[in-house]
Amino acid sequence: MMQIEDTKPKEIRELVYFLLDHFDNDNSYVKIGKCKVEVENDINAPLNQGGVYGRLGGCKTGNPRPLILLGYLYGEEKYFHNVFHHYRVSGEWFNYQPIKGIILNLRLAQIPKALENWKYSELKELRKTMDRQICWETGSNKKMLTEKLENKELEIDKYTWDDYITSYTNGRWDVVEEEIVRNKWRTGRGQLDNNEILNEHRENSTKIVKLLDLMFQAQTEIKLKSKNSVVDYYNDIIHEGEPYYNLEGGAWTQAGGISVRNAVTLWRRANPKLIELAKKLVIEDGIKMRDAVNGMYERAATREVLNGIKNEKT
Repeated sequence: MMQIEDTKPKEIRELVYFLLDHFDNDNSYVKIGKCKVEVENDINAPLNQGGVYGRLGGCKTGNPRPLILLGYLYGEEKYFHNVFHHYRVSGEWFNYQPIKGIILNLRLAQIPKALENWKYSELKELRKTMDRQICWETGSNKKMLTEKLENKELEIDKYTWDDYITSYTNGRWDVVEEEIVRNKWRTGRGQLDNNEILNEHRENSTKIVKLLDLMFQAQTEIKLKSKNSVVDYYNDIIHEGEPYYNLEGGAWTQAGGISVRNAVTLWRRANPKLIELAKKLVIEDGIKMRDAVNGMYERAATREVLNGIKNEKT
């Protein structure tokens, strides 16, 4: 089935950022805020990064706990507030634990300045601690501690954005491995050719469309997500540039549609009778299409014969 470019009205584009106030596993909150887009075609542009990083500084004022900037993306703040409205604590703050699996699967842009400042604070704290120990030692012990400090400094210098995030979340993404696989369905040239889910989507897309029509009383089309990552009906992420199953109809209320991953999962787990009915509808559509084409050729042939008779008479 041909993939249809998303032709909805132009979506609002804001810089939506996610700021984590991580106290402990039971008392962690995430702020979902927005900044003005300064550079439309480059999310990593310094002007975009500067606007988001400025919000981090403002939120730190008066807050004794560490704040972690999880990242930001092009999108609409109101959309994510609506998606997570059940978990709102106050204003732009939401309970982090129930929605962390969704947030950490978003493709969030990073802020290098936040990483560098964190690395600087880590180095500062390390030197403060180690200097106290070194000053009281002599000989081989002093040399050993000095080498340890130098090695640790080199280690900190190599810290990545993931190290910055996990440093505040118990040494990992604060989620069990079974709960989330980050970027579990990467997009990009050469990355999807051997993907099992994508291959099943390609092989059964017309039947999956019919199945979704039956399940949701919809008129399903396969489209490409043109802008702004969204959360589908089953809390999976539909990223920009990914194909997805767009549902139209009275039973559909969630923006975006259903991701290929979830559509294939529904296909695999659907009632066998529904699957058989979907297959039957695909066959019937094929017959109708063939009859329509044959009818078109027959009408064309009839017109040709009639035109020939008319020409003979004249």
